[in-house]
Amino acid sequence: MDLQVPEAPTQYKSPQLYTFGALNNANGIVGASHYNSTTSEWESTTDMSIPNHGQCGAVVGTKIYLFGGRSNLIPVKIAQIYDCETGNYSQYRSIPSPRWGCGAAVLNGYVYVAGGWDGTKLTSDVIRYNIGTTRREGVRSMQTARAGQNLVELGGRLYAIGGYTKT
Repeated sequence: MDLQVPEAPTQYKSPQLYTFGALNNANGIVGASHYNSTTSEWESTTDMSIPNHGQCGAVVGTKIYLFGGRSNLIPVKIAQIYDCETGNYSQYRSIPSPRWGCGAAVLNGYVYVAGGWDGTKLTSDVIRYNIGTTRREGVRSMQTARAGQNLVELGGRLYAIGGYTKT
């Protein structure tokens, strides 16, 4: 079943880059920022409601879904949505287990979250979220446990690219 994914309004179709939760030299978590392609400058964005880094994200319309990450170097299972129109965050249905360095992508109205490091081991688990209902379910795992990979959609299929497979 294909679900409708909202399209971004015209004013958000210009190139925008967002960053969420990087570490600074003091191992503190830096908030969020975005690159304004009109002014060619980086601008501060509202800090994350739950500061962390190393999370994965996927864009749906004007919202960015953020999953997992690390807080104080400990993997977390949080999920947040950043609304590009309002600059606000909201909580989303968390992932079942903590993970850092997972990958996320959108396919047919679902956000998929794959792999990552749970604090003990790499995982091959894949979780799928129904964007309309927030229903969460496990689907077939990746063939290889990994973290740090990119998850991308191409031609109606998901591909996990790169990352590392050994701890």
